[in-house]
Amino acid sequence: MSDFEIVKNPGKEYFDELIRKTGETEGWAVTGNEYGEFYKGFDDGCIAMYLMREKGSNKCVSAVITAKYRSCSSSVQDLIAVGYFYAWQEFRGKGLGIKVFEEAMKHTADCNVTLIGVEAMHQKYAEKWGLKLEPEFTIDSYDIKSGDVDIKKLNKAVEGLTMVYVKDIDFEKVVEYDRTIVSDINRSKYVKQCLVGSERQVVKVAIDSQNKVVGFGRLSELLNRTSASIGPFYAESPEIAEALLYHLLEDSEYEKWDSVKPRFISSNKMALKLYEKVSNGKLELECIMHSQFSKQLIKVPEDKVYGFFECGLSFI
Repeated sequence: MSDFEIVKNPGKEYFDELIRKTGETEGWAVTGNEYGEFYKGFDDGCIAMYLMREKGSNKCVSAVITAKYRSCSSSVQDLIAVGYFYAWQEFRGKGLGIKVFEEAMKHTADCNVTLIGVEAMHQKYAEKWGLKLEPEFTIDSYDIKSGDVDIKKLNKAVEGLTMVYVKDIDFEKVVEYDRTIVSDINRSKYVKQCLVGSERQVVKVAIDSQNKVVGFGRLSELLNRTSASIGPFYAESPEIAEALLYHLLEDSEYEKWDSVKPRFISSNKMALKLYEKVSNGKLELECIMHSQFSKQLIKVPEDKVYGFFECGLSFI
């Protein structure tokens, strides 16, 4: 370790390089908006990037990011999400990557910890780090070729329902709806930064006849500019979700991308049916991920989740 050092929050240049590399070499669904979403969407001190670099050359070796979500319920602990754990290719296989992960975990002892584990790693996270609690669902990431997307298959209208852009509505109404999805964790600042403050995305909100938000969704162009991801995407019913998906796609010029990548939880069978409908059944399962916790599961209304927020530092 004498030739290496671990630096906390080394700056935007290093952060953006980490995000770029995860997309470039691993194919992770990153957008390039992450720095602003995390550092502006969380209170000071709640985001930490740990970077190991080589002394002298300052070459990046490995990195990980943590985010602290504040509880707003006496029955739920503060939650620390751990994600974007990555080792640069020239330093892999040398036992260096785990050092930065260990450093990050030193600062999580008093909190409930969560991460999203891929199939190859989730058992190791459970055994070594105590992340043994999992909901009964997995997070399933799919790929739909843009040429297979047929929005004419979708019903675009629901009686009494209006679709608006997120910037055309009092955002507090969106926050109120998000609290029906996550009631015990305060993430309103983060949600607003992601839905209003990020670039190259379409965000639509569904409003019922009582002017109440009953769903919202985001479709974001990925950093590679060749595909887009869907999430967060929440709705009160399958009919509302279907109309939301129609309007997200209609307003996105999805034809310019190679593919659209929905990610949703396996327990919501209506979500799978929706994406099968819009793709004529031509969707490909890319990977299965596990939502893991150390002390306490965060309960959510699974039937309302049609798109996972993001797969780095989110939990639904």
